Amino acid sequence: MTDEARETTSKTLPCGCQARTARDFLGRVVGTVEVKGAQCAEPRHALGQAIVMPGREHARPE
Repeated sequence: MTDEARETTSKTLPCGCQARTARDFLGRVVGTVEVKGAQCAEPRHALGQAIVMPGREHARPE
């Protein structure tokens, strides 16, 4: 893997949750929820939960 592929960042989801992101072995961006948003009603957004990040910008690279 390249250093770029291992790079992680933090993203804020539309619901207000914050997730640490990285690419998985399929090239998708996955996030680990670090901060639960105050207004978030999504039950899958529990602290420490891994989620596939929503949106086309996080899709597998061509």
